[in-house]
Amino acid sequence: AHSGKRLHAAHTVTVTNENFGQVPVIMHWVLDNVDAFRMISFQPTAEVGRTLNRRIEGLTMNAVWAKVCVGVGRSLNRHALHFGHPECSIVSPVLVVSLDSHHEIIECVRENNRWDLRMMRMILEKFGGFRLSESRSFRNLVGIVSMLLRNASFLFELVFYGLYRVWGLHHWLSVAMAHVLRFRKVRVRPMVIVVHKFMSADELDTPLGRERLQACAFKVSVDGRMVSMCEVNATGLRRNLNNAARLQAVRG
Repeated sequence: AHSGKRLHAAHTVTVTNENFGQVPVIMHWVLDNVDAFRMISFQPTAEVGRTLNRRIEGLTMNAVWAKVCVGVGRSLNRHALHFGHPECSIVSPVLVVSLDSHHEIIECVRENNRWDLRMMRMILEKFGGFRLSESRSFRNLVGIVSMLLRNASFLFELVFYGLYRVWGLHHWLSVAMAHVLRFRKVRVRPMVIVVHKFMSADELDTPLGRERLQACAFKVSVDGRMVSMCEVNATGLRRNLNNAARLQAVRG
């Protein structure tokens, strides 16, 4: 039943040899439903768990990212943001401007643009802990304005950066304005596109694998120490944890 509530969802897609060719179709569908889906994460299969000993060919992050870009309809910056090691994840924050069924993708951090990167870092630093409320728009606005006023130099630079970005879009903005003058809606929504690659067991003890484990930003607590999810998945730790949880549940 329709609840009348806004839906903002994050969705993951496990990419296999069987559905690899469908990534552009999935990406295009997500753009058509960007009112609900604010993050999409494509995760190429690794030889772990239920996919252990399965044939996995060509499912590199770069290959999956290339398919994502086909679905978007343009090349996106592969190095916009990273969490952990650059070979663990690709993270691209974008704005999706929708004119009916047409979607214009505005990258927050474009390739080789130092000002974009600087502003993204500053925004994460200034607003990283700020939480927005769906039901309290005025309170959100007051909080944002208050934070900006406390950071006057950042606000000053943000104004000039905004003008710079708008000028770069001036040709496309004329199309958007014509759309508005015909009383048709223009929708602007944020979205994050992610490709995340877990490691198989044979990758863990390679030089690159050790670098990735050291830089891991996705860890869980196991026996009092923080362990990378790649290690948990690829070494059997997950199975041991699940068995221990079942045993504890049986014992009550």
